[in-house]
Amino acid sequence: MKKRSTAVLLTALLLFIFAVPSFALVDKSDSFYVADCAEVLSDALENRIISINGELEYYCSGSQMVVVSVDYLDGLYSDEYAMTLFNEWGVGSREHNNGTLLLLCPNENKAWLTYGSGLDSLLSSSKVNEMFDSVFWGPFDSGDYETAVDNMVSELVGVYASFYSVSEEVLDPSSQQGGGYDYDDGGYVPYENDQTVYSSGNRMSAIIFFLIVVLIIYLIIRRADRLRYRRYCGAMGYGIRPYHWWYLFWGPHLHWHDPRPPRPPMSGGYYSGWNHGSHQYGSHSGFGGHSSGGFGGHSSGGFGGHSGGFSSHSGSGFGGGGHGGGGGGRR
Repeated sequence: MKKRSTAVLLTALLLFIFAVPSFALVDKSDSFYVADCAEVLSDALENRIISINGELEYYCSGSQMVVVSVDYLDGLYSDEYAMTLFNEWGVGSREHNNGTLLLLCPNENKAWLTYGSGLDSLLSSSKVNEMFDSVFWGPFDSGDYETAVDNMVSELVGVYASFYSVSEEVLDPSSQQGGGYDYDDGGYVPYENDQTVYSSGNRMSAIIFFLIVVLIIYLIIRRADRLRYRRYCGAMGYGIRPYHWWYLFWGPHLHWHDPRPPRPPMSGGYYSGWNHGSHQYGSHSGFGGHSSGGFGGHSSGGFGGHSGGFSSHSGSGFGGGGHGGGGGGRR
């Protein structure tokens, strides 16, 4: 009986020992991408990391970069702690396994970078150690954890940019003229700073603006071409015919040149039309007739009237009319 009690106690003790590390792990933060439990990172750097993740997920097949700082590792090795968080949080795309998790523990002077197998072609233990030695350990050992993390984030941006053939400026909007994303209720919303807001919505707005400009230019050109087509129909004696949109590209008027001379100022009555059938100048007022030469007009203006003037109704000569004006007749 005593042996059985001892065995039960030992079993309970072992279960407790193995259970402690799992309860000691930090929980996900609201932003998921940054869990600064040791409070060593600024809000600006956290926003930058969140912003980069928005671009990583969009341009790099769901990639994610997570940064976690803790006060203590609670008896775990840094690689164990980082790997456990990486797997439990599900960092990166499930399909491509392309996530990275940077863990730092300032109080124990330790840090670790865990990455998914989908990045094996670019990252290796030697490559990661190289990155730590060149940009991380220097500021980290001097207590400048902000700079150490900022440098490593930039290195990882370069890795993702190279792997997915995307420029670093695209993946890191905050390195341009400010902007990015704030994490809000499980999604991204653009946040503003003193300069520019960068988001996929802005890119769509730029595309829409471009299309509107193209449409306006097309309508202006189409209107000018339609007026040219109407002049063509009038000169050819066709009357006003319907204008079709394809006339802009292969209409009958494209190689036509207006045979009429420049139109003089409309004062005192001058020629205002071209009669294609008789090749005479004529108008409804001033000097000339509707279809035959001479001095006169159809209704008003000029010399004479409807039954008097310088021509007659059926021929040429000097005749007039009744409404007053510059006489002339129409055939």
